[in-house]
Amino acid sequence: MSPVIAMFGSSGPWPFAGHFRGSVQWAELTLHWSGQLAASDGPERAFAAAQAVHRALAADPPSAALFDRPRLLSHAFAAVDAVPNERLGSRAGEDLSLLLAVSGSQGASVAAVGVHNLYVADAREELHRWVRAPHPLLGVPVRAAADRGALSVERLPPVLLAAAQGEPGRGRTLSEGLLACGVR
Repeated sequence: MSPVIAMFGSSGPWPFAGHFRGSVQWAELTLHWSGQLAASDGPERAFAAAQAVHRALAADPPSAALFDRPRLLSHAFAAVDAVPNERLGSRAGEDLSLLLAVSGSQGASVAAVGVHNLYVADAREELHRWVRAPHPLLGVPVRAAADRGALSVERLPPVLLAAAQGEPGRGRTLSEGLLACGVR
């Protein structure tokens, strides 16, 4: 079963403006993503910005990245970085919050920009922080950062929820958290 990777809605008037989520499987690896940008631009402009990033992430990577988690993550970040600033909303993508995960038979890797907290559910379906600050995965939105790292794990948790920078995580249980992420 594919993991659920999702971003909490924002606290503004349009909680899911600029949200995007998806996954694509290539060869042995699957790239999962969830993010938000341009939320303060209103639903239409935020949708266009989110679609630009979503399309960039869904584009075919070079063949060398199809079997290598770090290369696929690097390709994904490079694809997002290549989206022209004018297509990324009024803040030119500086408000991007993006959670990326690559999974395969040899393990998984998680990377992010503009993410404040990551949450997983325990066996009782209560949400808990997966990593605590200070942690390299948690921090302000930074496009084209040269020092992006990744957290490598044996496998992805079944559900990984992210709170964008400046936004609190919502919900104490898995069902509340998924609802707050717009996942039904």
